[in-house]
Amino acid sequence: MNRFTPPWGFAPIILLVVICIAGRCGPLFADEALDRFEGVWKPSRISRDDPLWLIEDLACSGCTLQGYRHLQDLLADPENNDRSIGELVNDVRAFEADLIDASLTPAAREALAAFDPTDDPTIDCTPDGDGLQHQINAPLPFEIKRVQGGLELRYEYWNAVRRVSLDAPPSLGASPSRLGTSTARMRGDTLVIETTRLVPNKIGLPGGSIPLSPEARIVEEYSLSENGQRLDLVLTTHDPVNFTEPLVDQRSVLRAEGWTLNEFVCEATTGEF
Repeated sequence: MNRFTPPWGFAPIILLVVICIAGRCGPLFADEALDRFEGVWKPSRISRDDPLWLIEDLACSGCTLQGYRHLQDLLADPENNDRSIGELVNDVRAFEADLIDASLTPAAREALAAFDPTDDPTIDCTPDGDGLQHQINAPLPFEIKRVQGGLELRYEYWNAVRRVSLDAPPSLGASPSRLGTSTARMRGDTLVIETTRLVPNKIGLPGGSIPLSPEARIVEEYSLSENGQRLDLVLTTHDPVNFTEPLVDQRSVLRAEGWTLNEFVCEATTGEF
């Protein structure tokens, strides 16, 4: 039996297999997967009437991943059938406070004890002191766009724009900034964005906020639902100066067909969105 031999030989195919085994073939096939993430996405706080939201999405907006799962367990327990959702959320907040408190380093405890709510630059409409965690979790829509060499994330909050490089090492000359230096990669069907070189801006915790250290690293993991209408995020903050274990937040957003981002206008002295 005659065997087919490609006119260019088998060497390119063997090379491609070797590259994939080494874990570097992702960028070659990432374009189509990344395209599915494009569009405007809306959080639950501004679209509560959308029937696609789950009870835990509406009740646990801004929860840690562990708190969100704890609420799911509480909702699934028949013994809680007669308890209000407010009571269950209070249980979750207490659970989260204990969890986070146990992970704080002495330096973080000292910073939290010194927390002053009036010492917040956002009150005077200065975004420079507002950290990446708050930027990502803000209860306003954002947009994901494909651009040459990566992604662009546009946020209604502060009218911020993040450029995310695809599988490209950050420039050695990049200076620390409020939104840091971000790179993206596909891990299976999950979009992973890793950010370093952050200015030590504040991160919110139960009882106040603390400044992240220059060693902080934030990892976003975005997973699409099968129908492409829901985007789930796991947001992990690594900062050994402040946390003995990484802080893991979660949020979910829904596709906002026909939506565009509005111009964000901050009202000084309010500190509100």
